[in-house]
Amino acid sequence: MGEGPHIVSPFRRVRRRAHEILETAPEEDRLGRIVDIGLLILIIVNLVAVALETMSRFSHWLPYFNAFEIFSVAIFTIEYGTRFWVSVERPGAGGYNPLSSRLRYMLTPLALVDLVAILPFYIGVLLGLDLRALRVFRLVRILKLARYSVAMATLGRVLRNEIRALTAALIIMMGMIFIAATLLYYVERNVQPEAFQSIPHAMWWSISTLTTVGYGDVVPITGLGRILAAIIMLFGLGVYAIPIGIMASGFSDEIHRQSFIIRIEMLARVPLFKDLSASALNALSRLLHTQKYASGEFICVAGDKAINLTIIASGTAEAQMTDRSITLHPGDYFGELALIKSGQHQITVTAGQNCRVLKLESGEFTRLAEREPDIASIMGDAMGKRLDHMTESGEISREEAERALARWRLLTRQ
Repeated sequence: MGEGPHIVSPFRRVRRRAHEILETAPEEDRLGRIVDIGLLILIIVNLVAVALETMSRFSHWLPYFNAFEIFSVAIFTIEYGTRFWVSVERPGAGGYNPLSSRLRYMLTPLALVDLVAILPFYIGVLLGLDLRALRVFRLVRILKLARYSVAMATLGRVLRNEIRALTAALIIMMGMIFIAATLLYYVERNVQPEAFQSIPHAMWWSISTLTTVGYGDVVPITGLGRILAAIIMLFGLGVYAIPIGIMASGFSDEIHRQSFIIRIEMLARVPLFKDLSASALNALSRLLHTQKYASGEFICVAGDKAINLTIIASGTAEAQMTDRSITLHPGDYFGELALIKSGQHQITVTAGQNCRVLKLESGEFTRLAEREPDIASIMGDAMGKRLDHMTESGEISREEAERALARWRLLTRQ
């Protein structure tokens, strides 16, 4: 007897939906976007409140600040409790029992940030502490922006990726501080016994000199000390530039990696390329050209010669057909037929807000196939299937399809 369909309980459906809203909501999920934007605004307003409370002109607003703090903690508590509840729906959580899965979630960095953002308030209430002394912990809530800020999420990935290089740079920096303090201690201790009475005392001068150019409160007065100080300043400029270079390189690598992944994913959505290997998609992605369009600008006009496959990378565009218009979102594409046969655009596409597209020019695509026989072979089969589909749907005639396939085989010498 066959196994019946798996029935998901209403409770499980609600939990899955809550997980989607909080963790994986796509751009078009209106409720997910509302929740994300609402929490983001609440975090920002909390940070503004922390600053305003320190201004005497707003001292009479203290009851309102306290009420807002209670409201914020209530919302963040509901958020934390809900994330804790739905954590069993996370990818990879199926291999653990619900309790273990939730405990593992509680130890993740973002979950710890969520907990620290609300825990001081409850500790203060339970122990009867002055809540004003605990308000400084609200600054931790700025770390919650990592959930909603692409920049902060990127920074976190860069720090994780470059942790070994940054650790090595930190060790070098600490070594420079110690060496500089030791040298100046032995050179200056006899003439400035108070400022350089020990190596730890000399470290203040070393840190202030290596990180800036000194504060002027402790300076060498001997000739040798000044020469050493000048050399140490020059070395400091180079040593403290190392972490900056590491972070800059890490950001560049991370941005290129994200761009590469996005390009590969978008190419893989095009039916013509679905059978290509990862290496072939990589080769194709290198041929993509990025172009930005202002709102209302034409991306293509019906009747113009079609020479590109165009993929919407970000923003939106409006495709005007003879009988209707449709909105194109990131990942949507048009002009695929230009890679198979010469022709004209059948639609007019107008850019929307913040529209950026990726274009694959048919000539470059053909030249790549000429250089890569494996790609040419796979694409020949894919084009044959695509042309058959277009013939059946009435987009082109059988004669046009045969001519297009023959032209492809001639160009790629298959």
